[in-house]
Amino acid sequence: MISRRLRLKSSIIAALSILLLTSASVGQAAEEPHHLRFAKGDNVTTLNPALSAETTVGLLSQLTMAYLVRYDKSNRPVPELATVIPTEKNGGISADGTTITWHLVTERSI
Repeated sequence: MISRRLRLKSSIIAALSILLLTSASVGQAAEEPHHLRFAKGDNVTTLNPALSAETTVGLLSQLTMAYLVRYDKSNRPVPELATVIPTEKNGGISADGTTITWHLVTERSI
């Protein structure tokens, strides 16, 4: 019973938060560039996707972080902060497989 009440209370608080945030942000998006507004019913404990298993953190990190490599629709690696994907053929992976060398882009804005 308490668990059900707690979930209901959390849902109501989340709905009210979303309502307040969306009504407060109407018309301000063009005036305030580079602001990210996000509402979630639970507390976000970290924005580091390596330290969290929450789907929400993963989605937020895609908006706010860059990675060495991302993956395309065919699940193939595509460089983002790296200039090239290391392979044995291009010398990025040593012959014995113990060393991987990443070459990074020199300038990048997210």
